[in-house]
Amino acid sequence: DTVISAKGSNKYILTFYIPETQLFIARLLNRCTEGAVKASVNELEGLLAHMISIRFQYLTDRGSEFGDPLSLETGINGIERMSIYYCDPMRSNQKGGIEEAHTLLRMIIPKGTVFTHLTQWDIKKCVNHINSYVREGLNGKTPYQASLEKFGPEILWALQLKYIPPDDVILTPKLLK
Repeated sequence: DTVISAKGSNKYILTFYIPETQLFIARLLNRCTEGAVKASVNELEGLLAHMISIRFQYLTDRGSEFGDPLSLETGINGIERMSIYYCDPMRSNQKGGIEEAHTLLRMIIPKGTVFTHLTQWDIKKCVNHINSYVREGLNGKTPYQASLEKFGPEILWALQLKYIPPDDVILTPKLLK
């Protein structure tokens, strides 16, 4: 999915969510186009392809940045890497997990924020705090801990994710000050 900047910036945040572990991944895009989304997906595939051989399913809305599903579904080696599915119009509740992650992200980067000043480092910092926030649905674990158990440390390391101790988790704009 994508999170949109307030007017004044062409930057967007491309987000991914793994429901099984509630792991949240985000990439800062300088523009919200099919090409920018594909480049980011290609980058993630390059980071993870040698570690896992699973095919992802991607549920998204009908934003123009996802308008060429075949291009996104086909990997850098020409092999199918994912299946794209679209929510019904006006039914963002069909992708509830990522919307919850977006709510946590918006606690740090409120609506109305212009993304001009944001860097990928800022986005990683937000993601690390969100993934270190304890979830009731994970029996008191964090998405980071659940993903560590499910996928192992190599994938989290490749994604440059790190654990934040519970007492240090910040989900307010203060995190990026």
